[in-house]
Amino acid sequence: MNVNLRNIERVSVPQEIDVTERETWTRMEWRLGAKSATRLERDGSEQQTIAAPTSVIATWLLENWWSLLYELAPSDVEGSAPDWRSLDAVGGAWRHRHSVRTADSSLRLPDLRVFSNGPTVTWCLVPDANAQVGTRYLDQANVTTPRADAITSLGQVIRWTLDALRDTDTEIARWLRSRWTALQNSNQEAAEAEFCRAAGRLGLDPYDTGQWPIGVADWMASAPSGTLDSAFSVDLLGFGRDIDDLPSVDRALRALMARHHLEAHEVPAAVRDGLDGAANTPAFALGYQRAERLRRNARMDAESPLTDLALPLHNAAAVVFRSQTVNFNAPLSAIGGWHENSLRVLTPREPKGRHRSRFSIARGVYLTLWGGFNGPRLATDAKDRDQQAARAFAAELLAPRQALVRRVDALRHTMPIDDRYACVAADYHVAVDVVRRQVENARAGR
Repeated sequence: MNVNLRNIERVSVPQEIDVTERETWTRMEWRLGAKSATRLERDGSEQQTIAAPTSVIATWLLENWWSLLYELAPSDVEGSAPDWRSLDAVGGAWRHRHSVRTADSSLRLPDLRVFSNGPTVTWCLVPDANAQVGTRYLDQANVTTPRADAITSLGQVIRWTLDALRDTDTEIARWLRSRWTALQNSNQEAAEAEFCRAAGRLGLDPYDTGQWPIGVADWMASAPSGTLDSAFSVDLLGFGRDIDDLPSVDRALRALMARHHLEAHEVPAAVRDGLDGAANTPAFALGYQRAERLRRNARMDAESPLTDLALPLHNAAAVVFRSQTVNFNAPLSAIGGWHENSLRVLTPREPKGRHRSRFSIARGVYLTLWGGFNGPRLATDAKDRDQQAARAFAAELLAPRQALVRRVDALRHTMPIDDRYACVAADYHVAVDVVRRQVENARAGR
């Protein structure tokens, strides 16, 4: 879906306005597909455009550029895929990095939040449902675009601003030109670009490492080429908790993977079918489709609970599978990788319960089977596309949603709904919340 940040015309403002803002005051219309980020109601009348100094927006964009493109939504927001409803309550530092409105609170800009979803960028427009009388933005939207398109759209705002300020020599104008040049130079140098992407995933400014937690910049700068862009590092950085501890967590996990000889492996030929077009499939649908295909190719009955995760992997993909509980001090659900030709998943030795461990193992299976070609993978509670698909895959592999609906409905005259969920969850050896979400998704047509 297209995002069009359109600059319509310059707007004349009083001379007493700061010169940098005065030279860039512009009427704009921002469209997210069929929705408008600039459609608002002001004092009872509706309008489609806003007027604001693009220098303020460009400054905010350049301060947060790498985070806008690479940092995920917070892992603790509700739902598997963040949308405007779940993000409405998110504030703090993350919101300041990702909401256009925080560029200048006095300008009353739209609450448009831009953040990474892994391989793509999400534009989430949060409406002013409970705004005071005065200015109220009306539309809500969730639009996903390729990262390259997001770079083009956001860069256009900066280029407009620099063009308007080409004859202006203020401190802000000089800073904008300097930062834009630095960003362009970063993109030309592979190692620096990789460093900047990693910083963005952590919500850090790569041009101001003096403000980072002690040791993190040195740890990242010393990483061999390609390490910070590896699937393992992307999973680790995307998790985004306790940034101070990342160097020690990274070392501990790499030592653990070395002890268990976890390595990369190409996607097995038996599960390669259907990968074409996967990038355009919603994450939850992709996870569901791959679970359904694996069960079908393993000739499993559509209603049957899965008692042994090794069976579908062996029968459908000729893959030898082994899981093991280990000690590791990191808030992760699983570590997956290949050892020779066998798929291995490690889970923490902690009292999560057998049902939740099975779910974590199944998530590790998904990430390793379809994403282990770039090295070992981490199952985390991050909100990126791979983790979303892994959660959907695990739920559908262990407890197919249509089968759950039939089981739950068959018990409707015998017990309350929560008891039905618990009864069916016991049959399928999964947690009750897995059954509840699967049934809700099935009834919603997902």
